[in-house]
Amino acid sequence: MSDLTKKLNELLNMAIEKGDIAGANLLVIKDGKELAYTEAGYASLEKGQLFKRDTICRIYSMSKPITSAAAMILVERGELELGQPVSDILEEFKNQQVWEGDKQVSARRSLLVKDLLNMTSGLPYGDMSPGGLEAVKVFEEMDERLYGDNQMSTMEFAAKIAQCGLEFHPGEKWMYGTSADILGAVIEKIAGMRYGEFLEKEIFEPLDMKDTGFYITEDKLERLADVYEKTSEGMKLFETNHLGVKYIKTEPPAFESGGAGLMSTLDDYAKFAGMLMQGGIYEGRRILKPATVEFMTTGKLTPWQQDSLWKSWESLYGYGYANLMRVMEEPGMAMFMTWKGEYGWDGWLGTYFCNSPSNKVTILMNCQRKDAGTMDVTKRIRNVIAANLGE
Repeated sequence: MSDLTKKLNELLNMAIEKGDIAGANLLVIKDGKELAYTEAGYASLEKGQLFKRDTICRIYSMSKPITSAAAMILVERGELELGQPVSDILEEFKNQQVWEGDKQVSARRSLLVKDLLNMTSGLPYGDMSPGGLEAVKVFEEMDERLYGDNQMSTMEFAAKIAQCGLEFHPGEKWMYGTSADILGAVIEKIAGMRYGEFLEKEIFEPLDMKDTGFYITEDKLERLADVYEKTSEGMKLFETNHLGVKYIKTEPPAFESGGAGLMSTLDDYAKFAGMLMQGGIYEGRRILKPATVEFMTTGKLTPWQQDSLWKSWESLYGYGYANLMRVMEEPGMAMFMTWKGEYGWDGWLGTYFCNSPSNKVTILMNCQRKDAGTMDVTKRIRNVIAANLGE
């Protein structure tokens, strides 16, 4: 075990001892080769099941970069244009309304495909604002139908969200929300097949990502990690559906969430990350053209959109956001040591991904803890990796 691997393992075990996580695994790749891998703790405390390299995790928002890549496949084929109104593809988005105080007004311009990719659409996930409360009702209806014979589909979800008032005029601000889910519906409509089928055909199968998808088969259930919640009494099992995504899915769901629905393993996601790092190709199989990957991974917000990002999400200081990923623009402003041009994202349950083209470094972590995101241990890990790579 290298000194770096030993230190990273110590950090994971420290987080476990503190009660921050039940278990996790971590992979660092440099110049296309494995630099460090470590695992610690449990995928299931109740079953005594250790967190292993092939443990399957719900990656939630780490689904978003994959949805971005799926959209870029259509862009480079000329089938999708980023400046076109979403209503050209999904007619329910015509004549959208925007909440201004307690009243609705007509949107100043159409919602564009690029707004979905940059989270500048005004489409919320759900909060106590007028538009957010409308979105909450859609998710509540989805949850009520989640285990019945009439589950809400990807396209029906998009149609219902289209009837919710926007939080702001398209392009006016940045706000984290359902943009990626609507983009999944856009892709489904253009491709003429279920979104999950498109991902399987265009990304997962070519990259041999056999453990990635919107559901897992019964024979893989024993590898699926449980979700835990950090409490004052320690880690507690947290079996819940979230954002229209079932806790356990062993058959194709009606709603294939482009923003949160995928499950994967560390090695599977490493193939996707490696494809991006290598300009769209992986082991001889081309997914995207180099120019497309360059466009996808170097996007920027406008100054006013960027300002709203930093005001709403302090942990993203230094990062811009575009194409469903954060992109490091000012490393000196960041909350941990990082590299200019680095891009990636994290997930609700603590999954984490970044690619740094400047030094050919990829960092991937899997964990299953409620409301984790880029948590304390992840930032400590980032600092240790950056410090060691600087030697």
